[in-house]
Amino acid sequence: MAPLRLPLDPPPPPCILPQKGTAAIPELLLPPPYPLSPPTMDDTAEAARNAAAAEGLTLVRGGTGASGFLCVVASKGLYKATFMREDKRIHLGTFECAEAASLAVARNFPEVLAEASAKAAAKAAKETRPGLSLKDVERTAAAEGLVLWRDSQSKTGFRGVYREKPPDRKKVRFKAELRGEGTGDHVSRKVGYFATAHEAALAIARRLGPEEAAARVNGPKRNQAGWVWKAANELSAIEAMAQAAEEGLTLLPADGSGSKFWAVKRTPAQTAPRWHVQVPVGVAYAREHLAGTSASVCGTLHLGSFASEEAGALALARRLRDDSPLHAHVMALRKRPRERR
Repeated sequence: MAPLRLPLDPPPPPCILPQKGTAAIPELLLPPPYPLSPPTMDDTAEAARNAAAAEGLTLVRGGTGASGFLCVVASKGLYKATFMREDKRIHLGTFECAEAASLAVARNFPEVLAEASAKAAAKAAKETRPGLSLKDVERTAAAEGLVLWRDSQSKTGFRGVYREKPPDRKKVRFKAELRGEGTGDHVSRKVGYFATAHEAALAIARRLGPEEAAARVNGPKRNQAGWVWKAANELSAIEAMAQAAEEGLTLLPADGSGSKFWAVKRTPAQTAPRWHVQVPVGVAYAREHLAGTSASVCGTLHLGSFASEEAGALALARRLRDDSPLHAHVMALRKRPRERR
């Protein structure tokens, strides 16, 4: 018996170079029947480069994506010619090679490529420039009447400066961030990323201004999270539990959120872990009872940063004891998950 022969599948359509003004997927531009020997990706890429050279266009390389070209995104083995313009996402099509997608952008929107290339060059120049020395930063701060906020407990030596490693792990950078009281009603403000810790400290001083920077440095002591230091916030677990028993307070246990106490969340600090109390009161309640605070905007009541989880739970218990409407509202909030279950 002769073996069964299956019909051969037709070859896949080749990648056709985009025509000027065309925003369609290139595979739809070629009518059947398909040729028996479609061009390979290398052939199409070479053809795109030759077409760009013949038309006086430039395929701009760069960006951080896998495509290697600006305004070109790699996706599932294909390449999309796409970019943002006037807050709108523009798609020019999907192509089998990055060069063809880049050619589509260069033909239809050369000004977009020029702008993206200029931004990439400026970013590269900023990243490659040598950082200022500590003496240069101190000299600049003195000339501008600023004071650098030094902190012996910080790993970087400055308050609000954190060492970070970017996702590509090529270069260490330093994040400057203002946290805690005095930053817009307990709301963190990111200042930016810098090559050195002292440049980040200078940026923080500039953001605060001469008067506020001096007030921060010479003002009341602050904890590692940027809040004004209070003895009650620095209680250890044993001290907080003893204080709660003495005052006859009950620390609200967690309801399956992964922490020991309700609304107490662990957050990283510069040298040691800290705990923040964040009560999800909701915007409607906050606008009625907590007007003028950040809770009226975000719906979360912040009670501060604490050295132990028990100290945070003690602060919440004291607040609920002294605020009857908040106590009733929190008890209602704690019942809702149980009712859903």
